[in-house]
Formats: sequence, structure tokens, C-alpha cells
Amino acid sequence: MRIRASTVAVWALVLLSAGLVVGGLVLAVLAGSAGPEQLRLDLAGLVFTVTLVVFVAVGALVALRQPRNAVGWILIAEGIAWQVGFAAVGYAAYALFAEPGGLPAGEIAAWLLDWIWIVPIGLLPFFFLLFPDGRLRSRRWRPVAWLAGLAILLILPRDAFGPGPLQSVPEVVNPVGVGGTGSAVERLEQVAGSFGESILGPAMLLAAVVCFVLRFRAARGLERQQFKWLAWAAAVLVASFASGAVLSVLGVPDSIVSAFNVLPLVGLPIAMGMAILRHRLYDVDQLIHRTLVYGVLTALLGVVYATGVVLVPHLVGVHSPLLVAGSTLAVAALFQPLRQRVQEAVDRRFNRRRYDAARTIEAFTFRLRHQTDLDALAAELLDVVTKTMEPTTVSLWLRPSPARAEPGGGRAGRA
Repeated sequence: MRIRASTVAVWALVLLSAGLVVGGLVLAVLAGSAGPEQLRLDLAGLVFTVTLVVFVAVGALVALRQPRNAVGWILIAEGIAWQVGFAAVGYAAYALFAEPGGLPAGEIAAWLLDWIWIVPIGLLPFFFLLFPDGRLRSRRWRPVAWLAGLAILLILPRDAFGPGPLQSVPEVVNPVGVGGTGSAVERLEQVAGSFGESILGPAMLLAAVVCFVLRFRAARGLERQQFKWLAWAAAVLVASFASGAVLSVLGVPDSIVSAFNVLPLVGLPIAMGMAILRHRLYDVDQLIHRTLVYGVLTALLGVVYATGVVLVPHLVGVHSPLLVAGSTLAVAALFQPLRQRVQEAVDRRFNRRRYDAARTIEAFTFRLRHQTDLDALAAELLDVVTKTMEPTTVSLWLRPSPARAEPGGGRAGRA
């Protein structure tokens, strides 16, 4: 049995990814606190490493199942590019500061840190352009793809070959710098890099997002469910960034806030993988519903708690444990009634079928308490079942009393 070249390539990339992660972690632990702060492993860096593993794992799964879908390969490239930077951090910290000269080419590892970030950032427009089938929406979007690639090529020479000290590790001079400081070559690199980073790159990312929105609006059925998965992951990520900003204002340490912001990145590759491979595809509606309910609920209860713990003591000038206890009790007391109100509001706006069904059943329950005519009750029950469950046919069988039993009696039905 011949093994496909794509399968061999996927497993080779997976092994490369594993080697980069393990090697980077080992070197970071060995380096410890040696070197500048940007070369030390912290909580946010550890969480980000786990995120990168998920990117590669999901990308490998998609590439194995659908090797012609470019999104899987881009996921792998995204993860490995960041992992190269992660391994370079540990390598540079160990080779240049912890054990100078203990490993060769420590300057090259530090040099990688200056430009490797361009690759994963530059790949972002292609996710929006190619999701979910790995093909462009039409030929009209080809210039956007080409210009997005050009933006990478414009930025890369400036950061990779610019002369002078490295930006990531200023103690090291660029080992492959071209030209001298202030030379015409350097000025050209700076102008081209600034244009690609400040104008062309953001413009192509915006155009790719527009393509995604247009494709989402035109999608129907299966494809629309696929787009919902990615839209849900993106919404969670935006909400996480907003929550991180609030936590930072409340005085939470930056390392924890950074890890809190990085963790939701895991949802992006997972959502893409589930959408492309169509695993539990139609569960996304329920997932969006629950995210809206508990996201809004958490935000409201967080405001209540923050008001009692931070705002009130600041206004009255008194910091008392009783305020903390009172805020905690208020959050606990408000949870259930507030959840019901929020869920009702979300159902009314985003899950209208469930909201209408609940209202129909509630109205029927009220009439059931006052209805005495059995025939009218049976007709109303059939009407409620038809409106809420929408079956093809529905019938009701009532067991007749022995005194009033008639042939064929006790049945009601509706098509």
C-alpha cells in the first residue's frame, strides 16, 4: 500500500512541531532567569505554547482528512512558525546568557526572534480568504491574496536584514545585516517595511475580513453552519480581550491577564477543525446560545461584584470585609433569577423558535387550568404540539371510560 506524500509531509511536520516545543521548554527551564526579561518563560508563554500545539494538531487532522484544503496546511504553518520563535527564545537565553558558548549559533536564534513573527501574522488574511473549503470565493479575490503575500515580503527584509543591534536582543548585532546604518539599502528596507506593515498588510487583512463577511452572508445550509463556528470562536476571543482589559483595570497581574487573553486562541483552530471536518456541526447554535447567556450573565454579576468590592469602598473611603461578603451574597442571590431573565432575552432575540414554543406552552398551561371541555382540550393540545414540535402528523388517543366507550372513540388527529 503506497503512502501518500501529503501524509508523510503531515507527520514530518508534526514531529518537527513536537521537537520545537519540547526543545524550547527544556532550554527555557535550563536557562532559568538568565538573560533579559523577554527571553524568560512565563505563564502567558506557557499557555501560548499549548495553544500552538492545538493549532498544529488540528491542522494535521484537517490535512490528513482533506489534503487539498489549504486551511489545514496554513494552520500547521501558523503553529510551527510561532513554535520556531518559542524554541529560539529558549535557545538564545541558554546559548547567550545562561551558558555562553555552550551551544553554537546563539546569535542566529536571537536573529530569528526579530522576524519570525511576520510569517504567522502575515498568514492571518488567508484564513479569512480560504475558509472553509480552501479556495478563494472567486477570481476577483486573487489580487488580495497576492498582495497579502507581498506584504510579508516587504516587511521581512527590514526586520531580517536591517543592520545594527537586534530589536529582540539589543546586546546582539544582526549577524546577517545588509548595508550600514543610514545607508541607501537600509532606508529602502525601512520604507518598504513600513509600507507593508502600516498600509498594505492591514488593508489586505481588512479586505480578507470583508470577503469573509460577504461569504458568510451568501452562505446557506451546511456552509452557513461552518461559518458560524468560526464566528463564534472570534466572538469569544474579542470578549476575552475585553475581559482582560477589565481585569487589568482591577489590578490583576499582567502575567495572569496575558494568559487569560491567550487561552481563548485555542478556540480558533478547534472551531475551524470542527467546521471543516463537519464534526457536531449543527451543535454550534446551542453553543452560541449558551455562550451568550453565560457570557452576559458573567458580565452582569462581575459588575455587581466589582461595584461592591471596588467602587463602593472607593466612594465611601472604607474597606471592610463585610462589603466583600455582602457582594458575594448578592451575586449568589441574583444568579438564578438573573439567569432566567438573560436566557429569556437571548431566546427572544437569537432563538426565536424556542422562545415562541415556551410562550405557547405557557399559554396552554394557563388554559388547562380553566378548560373543562375534553374535546376542546384535545384540539388545543394538538395545536400546541403542532406549533412547538412541527411534526409531519400528530394524533392523540384518549382512553374512553367504560360507560361511554364507542367504536373508534377516543382518537383525534391532525396532518
